[in-house]
Amino acid sequence: MRAGLERATISHMQQSGGIVEPACPSSERMVTLPARPEPIRLAADQTAVVVIDMQNAYASTGGYVDLAGFDIAGAAGTIGKIATVLDTARAAGVQVIYLQNGWDPDYVEAGGPGSPNYHKSNALKTMRARPELSGKLLARGGWDYDLVDAPTRRAIPLSSIRSSTRRFARAASATSSSSASPPTSALKARFATASTSNISA
Repeated sequence: MRAGLERATISHMQQSGGIVEPACPSSERMVTLPARPEPIRLAADQTAVVVIDMQNAYASTGGYVDLAGFDIAGAAGTIGKIATVLDTARAAGVQVIYLQNGWDPDYVEAGGPGSPNYHKSNALKTMRARPELSGKLLARGGWDYDLVDAPTRRAIPLSSIRSSTRRFARAASATSSSSASPPTSALKARFATASTSNISA
């Protein structure tokens, strides 16, 4: 039963975007986070760490955000903190999920002049203002779209999606067909709409 649900979860991830690391086997092991105001106790089998948009575009020198003129000075420290969290999660047998933001190489998914995204997206506006960058920002298969190295060395790549994570949330919710389902799908739906920054893609 559980194996089938996990396969369904991975299938939806492949359709909808992101990267999944297989969780380490465990037998309902509990982990305790030394949180404040009080510790939080979690079942490792039913918990996931979701890393959103930790890509070269947003966190590396020469990435889209840097090229668009935004300050990324704090990115290195953030990457280091995420790496620490992921090392701890892996040691505890907690599943790690990565979401990546971007579009197909031809930018069909980004939308044309009639799409709000065409006018809102800083990446698209930057490429229009600087034609030499055309086709290089947040395009699947490119360096800009790739995950940064430090926290993701053990990642398993899956296909990705367009900029909107709402489609991912809909696909994730479809995997939860009963109350007995692992809450990973619910976690994905809950966190898929979150963002690591207030910079529009």
